[in-house]
Order: sequence, then structure tokens, then C-alpha cells
Amino acid sequence: MFVLTSMSDAGLVIGPTHRILGGMSGYSWDAFAAAAAGRLTISPVPGDPHALERAMNDAAERTRRNALGLYDFASKRCFVAQPAEADPLAARFGGKPRAWRELDVALVQYLVVEGIAQPALNGGQPVKWAFPHSIEEVLEIGAGKEKGSGGGKAFAPQLGVIVRPTPLEAVRAVSRAGELMPQKSTFFYPKLATGICLNPLR
Repeated sequence: MFVLTSMSDAGLVIGPTHRILGGMSGYSWDAFAAAAAGRLTISPVPGDPHALERAMNDAAERTRRNALGLYDFASKRCFVAQPAEADPLAARFGGKPRAWRELDVALVQYLVVEGIAQPALNGGQPVKWAFPHSIEEVLEIGAGKEKGSGGGKAFAPQLGVIVRPTPLEAVRAVSRAGELMPQKSTFFYPKLATGICLNPLR
């Protein structure tokens, strides 16, 4: 089953899908910051994770580069991280359109997770994930309240990565280039209600 929705629909909204990382055997905030040196420019943000979205928007507007929010669950500290290079995925994904390489979710997957967290903090092994859609869900997962965003009841969150909503223009540009969006790139609203359509297969 799939759904087709017009990109010009006045009611269409794309929300963010944040990432929470866990299961990293060598993780601490200091270890992450050291491993990210030269690849990310990291600045502290006062306050709780609710302050991150505005700080990310301000940083992106000021520098014209992607801005990710980082939340260390152990210390409850917040940071904004930006790529140290203008196009950090170009060397690995030169065949992809720039619109794809500049997606926040692509940077999370290939720069933060596969470039920093897995090799430096988890012995090259995959990390564990949860995929909340709001800051409230991020905090609830941190408090041990599993809400179906992934990770499972035994999931121990270590690092929250907050992303901004994927712009509709980016979805259009990637699609017109014949590329697929990375996993969990978009959270479209309105969504179809679960069970609204049932069709027997035989």
C-alpha cells in the first residue's frame, strides 16, 4: 500500500524525525566531542532541549550550513553541531545530488553515526536507535517512558540528535534527481489513520 499526496496541498506539513543513539560501549560526551573534532563545530546551548530548535535555526541562518542539535542524556547538556566542511559527504557520495548530501538526516547517518559514533565509540558496530518526532518524546525516552519510537523498553539513550524538518523543496529536488530519500527523512502530516483501509488478499 502507498499513498500519493500532492506537494502543492495547502495542508501538507513535514515534521522532523529526531534520532536517539544508544548502545555505544565507549560513549561519553567528552569521548564524542574528541572524536568529532575537525569534523563538527560544536557550541553549547544554555537550557533544556526545547532551546535547541531556535539555536539550530539561528546557527543555520548565520552560517548557511546545516545545524544539528545534540543532547547528552547523562549530563543533560545541549549543543549545536555544524559540519566543519561545507560539503562533508561529497567525497563519499559525489554521485548523489547536493540536495541529498545536504539533508540533515544524511549528515546524521553518514557523518555523525557512521563517521564518528560507530568507529570511535562502538568498535565499528552499529548503534541502537530510537526515532521520536518531538522534543517531548525525546525527554520521555530519556525518562524511561517508551512510546513506540523505537529502542525498546531496555533502551538506554546516550545521545539525542535533533534535526530540523526536511524542507519540501529538498524532497522535490532529491526526487527529481531520481534518488531515494534516506530512511526516516520525513514525517508527513496529515497521515492516514491506521486501519482505515482493509483489503483481503484472496
